[in-house]
Amino acid sequence: MGLFNDVDLQLVVDTYESVRTHDLTTGMVQRNRGFGDLLIRTKWNAWGNDGGATAFGVMPYAKLPTNQDNLGNDSVEGGVIFPFACELPAGWSMGLMTQLDLVHDGSGSRYHPEFLNSITFGHDIMATSPVTWNSSVWSARSLGRIGSARSM
Repeated sequence: MGLFNDVDLQLVVDTYESVRTHDLTTGMVQRNRGFGDLLIRTKWNAWGNDGGATAFGVMPYAKLPTNQDNLGNDSVEGGVIFPFACELPAGWSMGLMTQLDLVHDGSGSRYHPEFLNSITFGHDIMATSPVTWNSSVWSARSLGRIGSARSM
């Protein structure tokens, strides 16, 4: 939903999931079904909102634990995403993204930051078609523990 010309509010709702886990040691099979967590984020386009050769934005977000049947970690988490896009020669495009997340670590009430970088290249397959070829490369890295649930 657009709030202003360069700011929008987004609600990301996980679809219905069905997860089957088979423990090879015990032979037990577990099934979890339901909807996942709710992600609320806002996006501010610093530039390139209405066109141009480059675009940059800032997207802070929060994940609310609305999942069913143990399909999430039942913790509030959040972070910020910095997407950048640019046009390259010969019809190519490139996207770069840096993301910093504050993630619950599953042991007690501790949180830790995680850092993610990605790069994507794209090119139209046919000039008259909206079909685009994309290739992505990414890496993630944990930055160690910080704070507690009360400091979140």
